[in-house]
Amino acid sequence: MPKRVLCSYGVDIDAVSGWLNTKTSAPANSTDISRGVFGATVGIDRLLKLWDKYNIKATWFTPVHSAESFPKQIRKIVEKRHEIGLHGIHGFVDTAVIERLWKEQFEFLYRECPKDGSFIFPISIHPQVSGKPQVVLLHERLIEWINGHSGVEWVTMERIVAEFKSGKLSGATVEGGAEV
Repeated sequence: MPKRVLCSYGVDIDAVSGWLNTKTSAPANSTDISRGVFGATVGIDRLLKLWDKYNIKATWFTPVHSAESFPKQIRKIVEKRHEIGLHGIHGFVDTAVIERLWKEQFEFLYRECPKDGSFIFPISIHPQVSGKPQVVLLHERLIEWINGHSGVEWVTMERIVAEFKSGKLSGATVEGGAEV
């Protein structure tokens, strides 16, 4: 059976909202705030250019605070027909480590995928990190490496969900757990 791999980038636009101190009301650190401003401005612009280069549509997870603080940047994302999703919290990992981990995870899934040859490979990133020059280069290497595999399609997370709901993608059966 030929392989079919749906890859997706999820971008968390924390901007400055991730650096505001809402617990103790202590003044925010200006260095941290500048990271958020960089991500929401330079980082977003660089990532939009990268996605255009490879004709990729990404899913951008946007806190309301970021959308209100940087409305022009959010409009750029929407105008380029990317998907806007609900936001979650994630941590950061050294870029050399994450590149190796992403490649190892992809290699394993590609080798061990279900009999129908399909699997998903969502990637979650932050523009204040991924917009830096060395990390844009990491993404270029990763995209080109993934694109070297047959059956790869770049889609939004909404498309992955739609394909799962329609039965085009099989899911995993999980037994046990807790009742919610």
